[in-house]
Amino acid sequence: MFQSPRLRVNDKSDPNPGGLSSTEQFFNVCFCAAFGIAKVDKYLVATQSIPLFLAYFFAWWSAWVLGSEYASRYNNVDFTHKIFWTMYGMGVVGMLMHTGGGVDGPNAYGFCCSIAGVNVFVGTMTLRVALAVPEARVSGLWHSSFMFLMAA
Repeated sequence: MFQSPRLRVNDKSDPNPGGLSSTEQFFNVCFCAAFGIAKVDKYLVATQSIPLFLAYFFAWWSAWVLGSEYASRYNNVDFTHKIFWTMYGMGVVGMLMHTGGGVDGPNAYGFCCSIAGVNVFVGTMTLRVALAVPEARVSGLWHSSFMFLMAA
């Protein structure tokens, strides 16, 4: 049910070594949905706001990359990771729900809280790995510190 953190590269019993799990595929689809033709049309064609589009793009890209990097390095199928991916998914759904209105609109606060939550979730799990796996200590402490700083 609960397992200690591990590096996926060191685990020969990994059922999906180097491949995408269904969870990772789901978040790839969320990223595509966030920047599908509707968003490109809204931010680039209708409002011609390249800075706003880039702000949303890099916010989404950072959340997607954080989840993908964590999954490819440390993911597991234990209960801790099931809770983590559920919370991460709720943060991503919160980001999807609050993308309209621009950076000073009514949804900006919800979007910022959602992406901060994603950073805290991934940072906490990365810190957990850094404290338990000596090979990942330096990298994990660096990444988790950066994620907590981004969330602040």
